[in-house]
Amino acid sequence: MSGRSILAAALCLAMLGASLSVMAQKSEMEGKKAPAFSGKTVGGKAYSLDSMLEKGPVFLYFIKKDCPVNARAEKFYNEIYAATGGQANFLGVINGDAEQYKRWQKRFNAPFPVVLDAEDTIIHAYKAERSPWVIEVGKNGKVTKVWEGY
Repeated sequence: MSGRSILAAALCLAMLGASLSVMAQKSEMEGKKAPAFSGKTVGGKAYSLDSMLEKGPVFLYFIKKDCPVNARAEKFYNEIYAATGGQANFLGVINGDAEQYKRWQKRFNAPFPVVLDAEDTIIHAYKAERSPWVIEVGKNGKVTKVWEGY
């Protein structure tokens, strides 16, 4: 193996190790009380954390309307939701207005409800920095798990 190949292999291993280390870190939100929120879908249906927790754990899926990763990830979220027979307590939160949501929905055809967060109020409260970003809130109202976006 040439010196250049060894250097490239070492660099790849270092990058992989750093990536795995970041992925394994616990989010600062885990174990803490989830921020209360309320929002409406483009159709006007209201959702809040409190009302959703009455039905069990909540999964919040944070969507950046123009994120190119959505094209790869969205089909999996749709499949996961469909696999539960639509019974999952799952809510999308998009950083857009009604028109931006409609364009996104036309492209991805999400089967789950999505609330509009054009001012990023919910997104900032949950510190969702990237998309797709998913947060599980346990029935006790505490953040159970954070799956950070790309």
